Amino acid sequence: MGLLLVMSALMAASQPLHSDNQSAADNQQQAANKARLPEPIDPGKWIPLEKMNSCGWSGCLVGTVSFTLIVSAEGRATDCAITRGSGSRRLDETTCRGLLRYARFHPARDARGRPVEGRYSSTVTWVQPTSTEPVEG
Repeated sequence: MGLLLVMSALMAASQPLHSDNQSAADNQQQAANKARLPEPIDPGKWIPLEKMNSCGWSGCLVGTVSFTLIVSAEGRATDCAITRGSGSRRLDETTCRGLLRYARFHPARDARGRPVEGRYSSTVTWVQPTSTEPVEG
């Protein structure tokens, strides 16, 4: 089973700052800019090749699954929500189950550089196998 990972980290939304004191607003914006989202560690290994071959992991289902993971301050996915399903409940659930087991991250950081819980969003497209190598992108 081939796998295409299209990574698109959830971007932090900029909030307009309204303050009578522009210096305080500037300081808040600078602190927010220092905060970091979780960074994926080797996403090509999140779903092991031996689990993908011969349709073993997804059961030969095909489709695209968009998801959001909650990532702990330790860099582990602790929750998975499907944000756009593939049309197959089984494929969606299998994708989340695998991501919760294998996905690893450098954790999000707050403005002071401390590890904190964060969110990560991306898309996985399952395709029929055409070779023994996964397709990654």
